[in-house]
Order: sequence, then C-alpha cells, then structure tokens
Amino acid sequence: MNNNTFDQTGTNVYTYISQVQSAYSRFLQIKTQLRFIENTFNVANDTFEKNPTLQNLGILQNAWNQKYNFMQQLPSIVDSIVINLVGATKNALSSMQFCLMNNNRMGAILSENTMASICTYTEQNNSQLNLLSYYRQLCINEGIPMQISDVEMRARMSGILTPNFDRLKMIIRGY
Repeated sequence: MNNNTFDQTGTNVYTYISQVQSAYSRFLQIKTQLRFIENTFNVANDTFEKNPTLQNLGILQNAWNQKYNFMQQLPSIVDSIVINLVGATKNALSSMQFCLMNNNRMGAILSENTMASICTYTEQNNSQLNLLSYYRQLCINEGIPMQISDVEMRARMSGILTPNFDRLKMIIRGY
C-alpha cells in the first residue's frame, strides 16, 4: 500500500528534519511539564488522603485535569515526528536513487550522509520516546522497503560505501 502521504515535491530532507527537531523539542517540554504536574498531583493526593476536604479534592482534580490536557497533546506530536522522519527518509532515498542512476557518486554520498540524521532521531533516547515500531510500520506503508532494495542494488553496483544507508536499512527492516 503506497498512498503517497509524503509525496511533497520540492520538500527538502532538512525541512523534514527541522520539523522533527521542533516537534521533539515540544515533546520534551511537555514531558517536563508532565513530571512537574505529576509531583503536584502526588502532593495533592497525599494531602487529600490526610485531609479529605472539598478544597483538597479541587486541587487534586485540577492537577489531574492539567496532566490530562498535556497528555492529549503527545499523540499528535509523536505523529508529527514520525511522519516527518518518514518524509525525510523517502526524500533521502529518492535523492540517492537518482544520483546512483545518473552515476553521480558525490551526490549519492551526500544523500547517504543525510541518512545519519534520520538514524540518529529514530535511535535516540528510546527511554524518552520509542519511535521504532511506528516508524517501521509507516515506512512499510509508504513502500520504503522496495526503495531500499533498489538503492541497495545500485549502491553495490557502483561500489559506494554506505554505512549510514546500512544503518537506516537495519532500522527499517529490524535486523
């Protein structure tokens, strides 16, 4: 299934990467706010257990509402991160494919180097945010494994070393 969700002609890989950076920063801000609210919630809960008044219940409910409101923002942020990573992946692979088809070794190497940024985001700090399975699934939906196979064959034929492409391939294929 290839619904071309990411077929945005002219969108630069680094535009996608900057959108990933922005969304990831927002994700980290919300996680920090959630930790603060969680501490407030715990204090309010302890206070309510010791002194179950309407005022303390209101404080506890307010902390829960704040937490819930922040938690609601996380799914769309994660979607944005993954969608932009997949868009960057498609563009980087397309660029590398084009360069390899036209025997442009320097362009292929530059495209291959952009894959390092993509790999870094998908691998970074899985304790904060584990994107791998969602990223893999969206890559499959977008037909990226077929694109990888084509690039892999062309890169072998041209003799270009592709450590970042190999890393990306491993991330997407899961082995």
